[in-house]
Amino acid sequence: MKKVLVSLLVLALAMTSVFAAVNFSGDFVTGYTFAYDTDAEKWSNYMFGQDNVNTNSTKLNLGIADDNGIWSIGLEGELMVDGSAQDTPQNRVMGDITLDLAKLIMGDTDWTAQLQMLANDRVTALRAYSNQSGLSYDRVRTNEPGLWANAIVGYGDLLQIQIGGAPKLVGGANKLSDERDGDLIISAMTKPISGLAVSVDWALVGDKNSTVEDAGVFGAAAEVNLGEMLGLSFDLGVGVADKYYYGDAATVYTDFMMASLVPGWDGLDDAAKAGYTTVGKQNILAAQIYGGIDLVSAYVEYVNWYMDNADKAVSALHFGVDLNVVESLILNVYGGMFDLSEEILPEMAYYFGGNIGYELSGITFQVNVQYAENGYASSVGGDVAQGGVKAEGFSISPMLKLSF
Repeated sequence: MKKVLVSLLVLALAMTSVFAAVNFSGDFVTGYTFAYDTDAEKWSNYMFGQDNVNTNSTKLNLGIADDNGIWSIGLEGELMVDGSAQDTPQNRVMGDITLDLAKLIMGDTDWTAQLQMLANDRVTALRAYSNQSGLSYDRVRTNEPGLWANAIVGYGDLLQIQIGGAPKLVGGANKLSDERDGDLIISAMTKPISGLAVSVDWALVGDKNSTVEDAGVFGAAAEVNLGEMLGLSFDLGVGVADKYYYGDAATVYTDFMMASLVPGWDGLDDAAKAGYTTVGKQNILAAQIYGGIDLVSAYVEYVNWYMDNADKAVSALHFGVDLNVVESLILNVYGGMFDLSEEILPEMAYYFGGNIGYELSGITFQVNVQYAENGYASSVGGDVAQGGVKAEGFSISPMLKLSF
């Protein structure tokens, strides 16, 4: 993998000699969570708004691209400290390179023919759902980090078609195996008129820890933004997304993940644990409504997650409000409730939090404050390791971001 990343850097330098106008961009993000509860020390939540990134980490993102949009190269490094959302901290470097053949051949054109290579990363399907909460219930992506090839062809916003694949995947520290068979992803998205978007997607294996060859995921989403469609001076949108995981063992959770889902998990014997670890077929339905004016914007998202083997439907509700009262001031509040009907947990879980910060000349200072109750704070979403935040108690997370 290191050889691949070095090759990407060498290629970047070679391309800078071919294209004179080159743009460099990036950001450096770091933060830490001070947790006032033993469970909360294992988790942190919400870096720079509700984007679901662990705060106990340091990230460096670099981007290189030409002025004409013909090619781009991206590198991302991540250093996780103790307390990250993994069984063991995983430090990694990811890279990608993209070449648009349509722009290379035809110049400035509405046609797109992108070829992309990704190293130590995953491919995400095209998404019509705007994901206001940042919890990615709609997201369909490939199974494991690896060396991926991805292609997107289309004409403007009218239609885009994506296909990506990898012959072999390399598992992480808390995955079921060190190496697995490859994955395949196909998706399409159309925006036939302003304010309307529709997408469909399919992954051969998908983002679950499946060992079953015929397990995969179908997804579809649609969204209407009336403010954009009618040319209004405010936003008013509604979106819906659904994805279905099929296969007899669509999800196999690790002990670490199940400890967040099942109270008293560590005390169960092997026979009892076996009844939980294979969830089987699942369907995740998400719906959101959002809107706002210059001074304030808000969203509400409802989620229903059905698990076939357990014959249970777990519901969740999330909301957030952003205030834009002062230029460059970051001020928002958010909250949510999980397992509204107490299907999994003995009591409904909930969380509330907020962010306050200021941006000045590419430097952002921000502090997050959050309180969660009943052991399972943020929602499960489609990916327990990402969306499920076991952060019962009170926490404060100062953060710093440098953009260039």
